[in-house]
Amino acid sequence: MKSLMLSKAFAILAVAITVPLLSQVEPSADDGITKTDQETRMITPPMLNGASLPLDEEVGQRSNYLSGGLTFNSAYISNVRPGVASSSIDDTTYSIWPSLAIDQKTPRMTQKLSYNSGFTFYRKTNALDSINQSMEARFDYGFSNRLAVSFQERFRQNSNVFNQPLAPSGGETFQAEVAQTSGIVVPFEEELKNNLSAIISYRIAKFSMVGVKGGFESLSFPSVSEGSGLYASRAVSVLEFYSRRVSRLQYIGASYQSASIVTSQQQTTTRMQTLSFFYTLYSDRNFTVSVAAGPQHMNFTAGNAPSYQRWVPSVRAGLGWQTARLRFTSDYSTETTAGQGLLDAYISNSEDATLRYQLKRNWVLNSVAVYANSENSVPSLSSLQVSPGGHTLSVTASIGYNIGQNLVAEFGYTRLRQDFSGVAAISSAPDSDRVFISLSSYFHRPLGR
Repeated sequence: MKSLMLSKAFAILAVAITVPLLSQVEPSADDGITKTDQETRMITPPMLNGASLPLDEEVGQRSNYLSGGLTFNSAYISNVRPGVASSSIDDTTYSIWPSLAIDQKTPRMTQKLSYNSGFTFYRKTNALDSINQSMEARFDYGFSNRLAVSFQERFRQNSNVFNQPLAPSGGETFQAEVAQTSGIVVPFEEELKNNLSAIISYRIAKFSMVGVKGGFESLSFPSVSEGSGLYASRAVSVLEFYSRRVSRLQYIGASYQSASIVTSQQQTTTRMQTLSFFYTLYSDRNFTVSVAAGPQHMNFTAGNAPSYQRWVPSVRAGLGWQTARLRFTSDYSTETTAGQGLLDAYISNSEDATLRYQLKRNWVLNSVAVYANSENSVPSLSSLQVSPGGHTLSVTASIGYNIGQNLVAEFGYTRLRQDFSGVAAISSAPDSDRVFISLSSYFHRPLGR
């Protein structure tokens, strides 16, 4: 009952804030919005798409491409741990990664579909031989300059978090999967993760937009035992937002999100309501800064135990910079969340950064850095064996050389450091290093108009 009343209070507050904004006078051309700008479709704020750069940069363009590639990879990995009760060893892996992607754009529509699969073989620990695969699909359609919809799905079957290859350094074959940015990284256990989202946005005035985003995410570890300390989870969320274009390069707005995360085995439920106010600055779509902050309420229940509630601040910030030679993104967040392999609700502080820089004509530098700190947000319950939390640090750096027009060699290093004392699946072997070398062949060709 309290949760229902709280949700209503949040919704009323969000409406109360939004209505005065709607009644304001529309910006004039003096604010930098030209007549051409007035006729174009407003950009959905990047944070609502989970991106650091605009996903609508292709609006008004037309293309139709088929891309693909094949990557051979060999790596030396320290601290390979084939099971919770097994001792760790050093091992060498051999992988082959075919990939395929279709990218179609018209002034009204964007369709993207990419699929990567990987076959990994271990020289010593043959029990870890595995098939990894990931799929990403996106469909955007603008019914008019006012109404637009966007659908996205990401699926990943992963048995070795290290074997997610970076995109070939010389081409645009596919976008690299970044190691997960929150929760626990389980390097050598099978993980299934599926994420679905849909956004409907409507331009209620020349420079104002409202919309709704729905999301579903599932996470499971099919091969781990009950005592591993890892838990499957399901998350459902609904977000309502209002965005206003205050100048040619600036957006402000507010959002209200309700989310429910359920973990299996012990059946814990975490419900959250978050009210955020955001600001986004674009600089000719090459440089983007977004900040969102507001209060967040968490309600945690486990079985017949009394529910636990608390208020915390929620802050998210994103930075993106893209030029002909450089692509850099960075994100920071602090908020209460749940799932991601853990049983309880926890306060998560996470930062990540990705860099892709073309040093010379044939040399490209790639790097990914992720840090996440999770602190238990729920008092100890006798019926639960909750984890006190922990932290994860993952850094990958590689350099690629274009041997030929469609052939790239790459050499890199990955360092993974974790500290989760309450999770048996990783507590006895928290560190791992990987040195790898790969050879990629790719193609990128038009399919007509």
